[in-house]
Amino acid sequence: MIRKAKTSDVKLVSVLAHRVAKECYPNLLPNKDSIHDAVTACISSPAHYSLVSCDDSGKVTGAIGVMVSDMLWAERKSASVVMFYAEVPGDGMKMLRQFIEWARGRRAIKAIGFMVDFGNKGRIGKLIKRAGLEKLGDFYGEYK
Repeated sequence: MIRKAKTSDVKLVSVLAHRVAKECYPNLLPNKDSIHDAVTACISSPAHYSLVSCDDSGKVTGAIGVMVSDMLWAERKSASVVMFYAEVPGDGMKMLRQFIEWARGRRAIKAIGFMVDFGNKGRIGKLIKRAGLEKLGDFYGEYK
């Protein structure tokens, strides 16, 4: 089941986000307080967007967190996925499609973004394309 995240989900989603950060960035030390603050903002602020997936017992098994912000060089706003995780096959696609539908329905949002993490094997990129977003370039960078 996919549903809108509630403030009561903050702790569980923060744990998932911390796990994802450790897996995606093994050379960085994730900051639990910063993760908790970002998850709280995604869930609590009406400006942002978040969903969770739950199993039959109601246990949270996945989440998507989106931050909406002003674009730096253009009018309107950008909606960027800042956290994405799904344990149950199919739930990731459902959350992505609901997010994209939500973002496309907001006149103020001009850009929808999902930055794929370093070390990704390509599966997530294929999922994102199947959900309806295009690959619009590459990211080059460094974590020190």
